[in-house]
Amino acid sequence: MAWVALYAAIIFGANSGVLITIDISDTDNPHIVSSVPLEGDPVTGCVVFHRGRVFVGTDRGLEVTDVGDPQAPKLVEQLPLESITGRFYVFKDYLYVPTTKGLFVMDLSSLPPMWTMRNGPDGYENMPILEFRMRGDIAWASDRYRYIHLISVADPAHPELISSSTVSTYPTLYRAVGDKVKPLEEINSAIEFAIWDPKKPLDVELMDMEDVITLSRGGPGQRRMPSLSGEHLAYWDYRLPETLWIFPKGDKVRRVDLTVARMQYLDGEKTGGVYLLDRTIVLFSKWRWDLKERERLKSMADLQVIGDRIYLITESGELMVMDIPKGKMICLFEDPEYKFKAFDVEGDMIYIAGLR
Repeated sequence: MAWVALYAAIIFGANSGVLITIDISDTDNPHIVSSVPLEGDPVTGCVVFHRGRVFVGTDRGLEVTDVGDPQAPKLVEQLPLESITGRFYVFKDYLYVPTTKGLFVMDLSSLPPMWTMRNGPDGYENMPILEFRMRGDIAWASDRYRYIHLISVADPAHPELISSSTVSTYPTLYRAVGDKVKPLEEINSAIEFAIWDPKKPLDVELMDMEDVITLSRGGPGQRRMPSLSGEHLAYWDYRLPETLWIFPKGDKVRRVDLTVARMQYLDGEKTGGVYLLDRTIVLFSKWRWDLKERERLKSMADLQVIGDRIYLITESGELMVMDIPKGKMICLFEDPEYKFKAFDVEGDMIYIAGLR
């Protein structure tokens, strides 16, 4: 009768969308503050916090949750929108929502919020966006036709196409040179050599990050994910899932090994276990000890560098945070009942959308 129970679970809402709020103010006791169901299933990378509201992209559209009281969140709006894809951004009170049918822009300062652009940007209507990123008043998007498009958001309400460059769909790191986009050949090649020969040091330096463009590649189980802040570039690759590379601006690459198999297990009352590798601390609970670490780490869903911290979530229900200056990484939360998809950080609160 096991199949009956499984069938019933599927019919009655197993793996339903959910938005959870985790309080990490006490890193010795991070905990879920609240949980609110979503109407649809979250899209990877599509969560952003802005002024007491969390915007989540799902397979049913744009869902807005009021988290002014973190302990009592309320789903306040659900806007139908097809084929949401790349990461959400907020710039000058405008929300940018990429889809396979173009870029949508919402003015969050108006009451009620209203769309100022649909199926954009100007100059390339209905752009079939696969991946979308922003930094300052410049955005970039990749599409299924092997192009990277530079987009100006000098007018936040009406983004405008600057240029389109034909590029290889494989690299994840590029540089904008004028109005053209070119691969960062030295860094991309060094990463490839390091993956195929893990013992080889990644001996490159990224001196200037101002014009660097990053794009994630691949889907579940085959992701290659870079993330960039003003001073640090982090890179993770499914082919070497136990490794996280950190490129500090103008300094040597740091390599963080996430493999539990090489770590010393120490019993921990609250955490369930501590593993030490060199001077890096990674915390995992005991139920993880028996799993194949490489396969587990391949479930990495999203990676963001925010200030001096690196945040990672997995589809195995883990939230990991690394303090870059201290060289310390901890798993602040884990629960195998969750399948994390996207997140954003606001102070000591982390908002994670996933399935449960």
